[in-house]
Amino acid sequence: MRSSFFLPSPGNLWSLDKIQTLRRLAQQGLSVKEIAAALHRTESAVRNKAVMQGISLRSCRKQPQLSDPNAASPLVLPIA
Repeated sequence: MRSSFFLPSPGNLWSLDKIQTLRRLAQQGLSVKEIAAALHRTESAVRNKAVMQGISLRSCRKQPQLSDPNAASPLVLPIA
């Protein structure tokens, strides 16, 4: 009979250090994509861990960084 739960493989475990890094990067406002790259995880893994740890990713940027030379600048219209 199969067990009703699974044990994660050792390669998928999150160390306390990685969770603290996730929290710090989220507080700094990095995008989920940037956080995932820094932690060598998928974006989905980062989102799931953030939810399980109560870490808000809402402050994460939705737009590219301003230092990105290929990023489009925001449109600013003059007030008439």
